[in-house]
Amino acid sequence: MSTHQVNRVSTPDERKVHLVRFLNQLVVRETDSHAFTGRLTEASALLESLPLSTTEFGVATNRLHSVFRYLESGECGAARYELRLLTRGLTSEPSGSPVRRRIRHDVH
Repeated sequence: MSTHQVNRVSTPDERKVHLVRFLNQLVVRETDSHAFTGRLTEASALLESLPLSTTEFGVATNRLHSVFRYLESGECGAARYELRLLTRGLTSEPSGSPVRRRIRHDVH
């Protein structure tokens, strides 16, 4: 899903559903680490668009950064595990008031 497609999905709930589906597809289908990394950039755009609490956003971005680090180290299995944890975290009940945040792309 491209960033242009993210803008077409209007409600936060719809964006979250798209992100969870997108992450689940990555876990199941992607095997090339370079393609995996490119697709994660798309996932981060969706993550940034969600109204998450500070804690939820922090945990989610830490998991996403861990995925990048595992991929850089050639640890695709560990990257998939982190994606599963990220997906579970996004599908659990919210724990605070939503605040808009942005991911720092200079840290991987």
